Amino acid sequence: MLRRLSQTRRSRRSHSTDQSGNHNQPHEIACHALGKQKMMLDSETTKTYTRPISKAWWLRDRGHFNRRYFMFLLRELTSVFVALYVVLFIYEFFLLTKGPDAHAAFRETLSSGPWIAFHVIALLFAMYHSWTWLGLTTKMQAAGRGLVKIGTKTLPPIIIALGSYGAWIVATIVIAYLFITL
Repeated sequence: MLRRLSQTRRSRRSHSTDQSGNHNQPHEIACHALGKQKMMLDSETTKTYTRPISKAWWLRDRGHFNRRYFMFLLRELTSVFVALYVVLFIYEFFLLTKGPDAHAAFRETLSSGPWIAFHVIALLFAMYHSWTWLGLTTKMQAAGRGLVKIGTKTLPPIIIALGSYGAWIVATIVIAYLFITL
């Protein structure tokens, strides 16, 4: 009846606790029947291995510099500088309500060296953030989501990229012109 099964799979005469085939694990019944002490597998007696992680784990991938993850973290860091700049801008609006003297004193403070360095860093981070954000639009379009459609046709990703970056450049030129002339 069981000729097709191998010898290890066939039923055999043995104790029911030993029929699992896993003889390496301690059996409570067999240990008790033999008068041996039961093995304890508690959290008190076992130690969990915790792999040591370096403080620069995000810089390395299999021993090499992980550029993609570093650039991703740099992009996330840019949002902190953009948020700080927005808070500074809102505070400047608040000082405008306090009168021209308070605003003039604040503007004088902003013309110091550390504040100019902060503005340059914030500008560079805002440009990098904008560049990568607009680059995501082409990746979404290329991923087959078809975000921009004209009729039944989907625009190619290069058209989306040129339109996004072109609108960014035009908006920058208009704002720079208004800033310089006013």
